[in-house]
Amino acid sequence: MGLTAPIFHIGNIVEKIIYSSSEREGRKVGLAGLIMTTVMISIYVVCLMIIINLFPGLLPQSIDHGIMKSLFIWMISGYSIYAAFHYPLNGLLFKYRNIGTQKRVALKYFFFAAITLIVFFCFKGFIISDYFRLLGFTIVILYSLLLIKGFETFFRRNERYD
Repeated sequence: MGLTAPIFHIGNIVEKIIYSSSEREGRKVGLAGLIMTTVMISIYVVCLMIIINLFPGLLPQSIDHGIMKSLFIWMISGYSIYAAFHYPLNGLLFKYRNIGTQKRVALKYFFFAAITLIVFFCFKGFIISDYFRLLGFTIVILYSLLLIKGFETFFRRNERYD
């Protein structure tokens, strides 16, 4: 759905703000980025929900409105929460952590992607047989990657750029 694209653009803007910050304390910048992303995404989602509920005629007649609303709520919630944390974390990782930390994250992402592909192909029939399962599988992947990045960014002893 193209409706989620602005969420990622909002996150990208916040990530750029974090990159351009002159603040030396990464946690303060990260918290400000989290708050800013959450507020901007929340405003977008509320506006989108109002438009969808006030103008249901914008959707084609071939779309089941009940299923569409359920999927939309799951999707917009999952992606919004993900984006609210992902972009500030990304900004912190690439501005305040050393290249070794970034390489560890990339390596863990690679192994996780390989495992995810194996799981997907083993259970493909089950996963793609239902939109909600496919969306759930996608959200589980995104949040797992977010946990990997968060752990490496906050809970590992990292050297900072100075």
